Amino acid sequence: MAKEHNFGFLSKIDKNLYNIANDAEQLYCDEYFDQCIVQTRRFAENVCRNITKGEFSSEETFDEILATLKDRMNSTVGGREFINDLYFLKKAGNSSAHSARIQNDGIKALECLQRAFEVAINFALIKNSADKEVLSLQYDEELLITGKRSKEKTLQQKYTELKQKETLTHKKSKAAAKTLPKPKKTKPPSPSDYPKKKKNKPKKAKNKIFWKFAAALSVISLIIIAILSIMTRF
Repeated sequence: MAKEHNFGFLSKIDKNLYNIANDAEQLYCDEYFDQCIVQTRRFAENVCRNITKGEFSSEETFDEILATLKDRMNSTVGGREFINDLYFLKKAGNSSAHSARIQNDGIKALECLQRAFEVAINFALIKNSADKEVLSLQYDEELLITGKRSKEKTLQQKYTELKQKETLTHKKSKAAAKTLPKPKKTKPPSPSDYPKKKKNKPKKAKNKIFWKFAAALSVISLIIIAILSIMTRF
């Protein structure tokens, strides 16, 4: 089984750039970190000369080419990130190449490889050779060391999958809502639809009249009895 490389997608776009980047990774694996950093600087310069092919002679410097690209691409966020990565690689490479002593900085070398990888992705975009698979790639440190891709998904891959699931669920919900039968519109009930209430005379009123009459009758009876008792005395 052929060994994979982080920059493998470049082999179909530009074989020379692929070879330079692949050499930089190999230098890192062999712990030649300073040489790795210088090689990523070489990679960045060759990317720029490829993009501006025919515009600059070999005598014109990397700085001059970068300045031209900065003027052209600094208006977009992606363009600014691309230019920043190129400047970083140029500065780091120059520092390692002209340093009085070997720094052997593995952390810095790894960052240069990661930046070079982002440059490679942007280069593929500029060349209209970046499909969805290329755009979803992340620099894989395990692949750098072992030649096998990490089974652990990156945060960006996890986020992309989550967003895709959410979009699919939303579409299914909308489709299900369209298939549900629409509720029938019902007219509000009119006053004539309500049952008529029977008017009942209040029973309490009848009871009050009866008790008033009984009380009056008892008073009259008492008066009559009193009169009769008085008359019997005389």
